[in-house]
Amino acid sequence: MNAVRLSRRERQIIQELAGGASLAMAAQTLGISKLTAKSYRDAARNKLGCPAMAPAMVAAAYDASALEIPAHDGSVVEVTDEQRELLPLLIAGLSTTQMSKKLHQHIERVRSNLRHLMAALGGKGHAHMVTRAYQLGLAGPRSQIVELHQSAGQDELVDAPASAAR
Repeated sequence: MNAVRLSRRERQIIQELAGGASLAMAAQTLGISKLTAKSYRDAARNKLGCPAMAPAMVAAAYDASALEIPAHDGSVVEVTDEQRELLPLLIAGLSTTQMSKKLHQHIERVRSNLRHLMAALGGKGHAHMVTRAYQLGLAGPRSQIVELHQSAGQDELVDAPASAAR
């Protein structure tokens, strides 16, 4: 993907989200209103061409070289296969409900795996989990993940039967 040029404020908002801050916290840190922060976030989302979900925006910013992936900090993490299969879905911007349907798992199982994944990665939130996954080499380019899911068909991705829980 070609480099995307974000404004200084757009980049700051995405960096705050990538670091685990909420939009309100980012606005407070930057000394701007939440509405202004939302405007910068939405402008960045449009430039990056991704859903409004913070994890997807963070991944798109890394892939577009709009943000620099933090250097590996030497951490060694152990994640289960079930937790690892959540990463591409999180990066693609799926909600917990959509992940549950895609994986044919009960939503509480997905939530539990997300909590355990967050703890393993030392994440502060979903967007920060994406940052940690990139930082630790557990995630690759978002464009490949999105293409994979689009080739499966968006309807299948979102409307898969939930009754086939593991």
